[in-house]
Amino acid sequence: MTQSELAEASGVSQVTISHLISGKSLSSRKLPEIAKALGVSPTALTEPSGSIELEDAKPIVNYYPLISHVEAGCFTDISEVKEMASYYPVTKVCSPQTFALRIKGDSMEPRFMEGDIIFVDPEQSYCSGDYVVARVRAGNEATFKQYREVDGKKYLHALNSDFPLDMRFQELTKESEIIGKVVAVYKEF
Repeated sequence: MTQSELAEASGVSQVTISHLISGKSLSSRKLPEIAKALGVSPTALTEPSGSIELEDAKPIVNYYPLISHVEAGCFTDISEVKEMASYYPVTKVCSPQTFALRIKGDSMEPRFMEGDIIFVDPEQSYCSGDYVVARVRAGNEATFKQYREVDGKKYLHALNSDFPLDMRFQELTKESEIIGKVVAVYKEF
């Protein structure tokens, strides 16, 4: 693929692409668009890596920024990461407001592990059994759990059976709100 073809496919100017390739520019806000046109992650364009196997891969629909981490346990602060955001691929259609969070803690094991990256879409509706991120209304503290409705009551459910029962089911109160449905998970091995 030539620089001109990549510029046309990505919607990024050929000059920007030329500067990135030649090293005159080391970074660009347009990396997600270039990466999408090439079928790779933005990180693959900026960091050395091994070979990329795409044989059985689902097509990447979009890339979303990793903005912070979320505790798979208690409510903790989800303030934005100060460094340049990394972008991660999603193979399903999500709203433009979708964002990624890295899991900390073990309350959602064995399905979700510490270090996994979850994609949260605030525009998608959720129902009992879905995975969600909830936050305390008065602050910026959040937690990742399974949403459950039992006998008309709403709960945040931790999957880890090693946790005591009172920690596995937390009633969703008026002081907290669900900020989005978890629509995908990205695992690195």
